[in-house]
Amino acid sequence: MVFVPTILWTSLALFTAYFPGPLFTFPAPILSVLQRIPGPMLSANVATLTMTGYIVFYMILDQIAGLLITPVIYLMLITSQQYVLSSPNAVSVSLF
Repeated sequence: MVFVPTILWTSLALFTAYFPGPLFTFPAPILSVLQRIPGPMLSANVATLTMTGYIVFYMILDQIAGLLITPVIYLMLITSQQYVLSSPNAVSVSLF
Protein backbone atom coordinates (compact mmCIF):
# COMPACT_ATOMS: atom_id res chain seq x y z
CA MET A 1 0.00 0.00 0.00
CA VAL A 2 3.03 2.27 0.20
CA PHE A 3 4.60 1.86 -3.22
CA VAL A 4 1.60 1.80 -5.58
CA PRO A 5 0.50 5.39 -4.80
CA THR A 6 4.10 6.57 -5.14
CA ILE A 7 4.43 4.92 -8.55
CA LEU A 8 1.03 6.30 -9.61
CA TRP A 9 1.98 9.85 -8.53
CA THR A 10 5.29 9.62 -10.39
CA SER A 11 3.59 8.31 -13.53
CA LEU A 12 1.02 11.12 -13.39
CA ALA A 13 3.83 13.66 -13.06
CA LEU A 14 5.75 12.16 -15.98
CA PHE A 15 2.63 11.96 -18.15
CA THR A 16 1.95 15.62 -17.40
CA ALA A 17 5.52 16.58 -18.27
CA TYR A 18 5.84 14.56 -21.48
CA PHE A 19 2.27 14.80 -22.78
CA PRO A 20 0.94 18.16 -21.49
CA GLY A 21 -1.46 19.02 -24.28
CA PRO A 22 -5.03 17.80 -24.48
CA LEU A 23 -5.66 14.79 -26.69
CA PHE A 24 -9.20 15.97 -27.46
CA THR A 25 -11.69 18.54 -26.23
CA PHE A 26 -14.56 17.65 -23.96
CA PRO A 27 -18.15 18.03 -25.22
CA ALA A 28 -20.14 20.90 -23.71
CA PRO A 29 -22.20 18.80 -21.21
CA ILE A 30 -19.10 17.13 -19.80
CA LEU A 31 -17.24 20.44 -19.73
CA SER A 32 -20.00 22.04 -17.65
CA VAL A 33 -19.73 19.19 -15.10
CA LEU A 34 -15.93 19.44 -14.98
CA GLN A 35 -16.09 23.17 -14.26
CA ARG A 36 -17.95 22.45 -11.01
CA ILE A 37 -15.18 20.17 -9.67
CA PRO A 38 -12.91 22.04 -7.24
CA GLY A 39 -9.30 22.40 -8.26
CA PRO A 40 -7.65 23.28 -11.54
CA MET A 41 -9.54 22.74 -14.77
CA LEU A 42 -8.97 19.25 -16.10
CA SER A 43 -7.84 18.79 -19.67
CA ALA A 44 -8.07 15.54 -21.58
CA ASN A 45 -4.38 14.70 -21.36
CA VAL A 46 -2.74 11.35 -20.68
CA ALA A 47 -2.51 11.97 -16.92
CA THR A 48 -6.24 12.71 -16.62
CA LEU A 49 -7.14 9.63 -18.65
CA THR A 50 -4.84 7.51 -16.48
CA MET A 51 -6.53 8.88 -13.36
CA THR A 52 -9.94 8.11 -14.83
CA GLY A 53 -8.83 4.57 -15.69
CA TYR A 54 -7.62 3.93 -12.15
CA ILE A 55 -10.85 5.27 -10.65
CA VAL A 56 -12.98 3.09 -12.96
CA PHE A 57 -10.79 0.08 -12.15
CA TYR A 58 -11.20 0.58 -8.41
CA MET A 59 -14.95 1.14 -8.81
CA ILE A 60 -15.24 -2.16 -10.69
CA LEU A 61 -13.29 -3.99 -7.98
CA ASP A 62 -15.25 -2.55 -5.06
CA GLN A 63 -17.68 0.36 -5.13
CA ILE A 64 -17.09 1.48 -1.53
CA ALA A 65 -13.31 1.37 -1.81
CA GLY A 66 -13.55 3.07 -5.20
CA LEU A 67 -15.54 5.93 -3.71
CA LEU A 68 -13.03 6.24 -0.87
CA ILE A 69 -9.96 6.25 -3.14
CA THR A 70 -11.39 8.66 -5.75
CA PRO A 71 -10.53 11.88 -3.81
CA VAL A 72 -7.05 10.53 -3.07
CA ILE A 73 -6.33 9.80 -6.73
CA TYR A 74 -7.75 13.20 -7.74
CA LEU A 75 -5.51 14.89 -5.16
CA MET A 76 -2.54 12.95 -6.55
CA LEU A 77 -3.35 14.27 -10.03
CA ILE A 78 -3.63 17.86 -8.83
CA THR A 79 -0.39 17.76 -6.83
CA SER A 80 1.58 16.04 -9.59
CA GLN A 81 0.39 18.53 -12.21
CA GLN A 82 1.15 21.52 -9.97
CA TYR A 83 4.58 20.06 -9.18
CA VAL A 84 5.44 19.69 -12.85
CA LEU A 85 4.17 23.17 -13.69
CA SER A 86 5.99 24.89 -10.82
CA SER A 87 9.33 23.05 -10.80
CA PRO A 88 11.74 23.55 -13.70
CA ASN A 89 13.56 20.25 -13.08
CA ALA A 90 10.53 18.13 -12.18
CA VAL A 91 11.27 15.36 -14.69
CA SER A 92 14.82 14.75 -13.49
CA VAL A 93 13.71 14.76 -9.84
CA SER A 94 10.80 12.39 -10.60
CA LEU A 95 13.06 9.93 -12.41
CA PHE A 96 15.77 9.77 -9.76
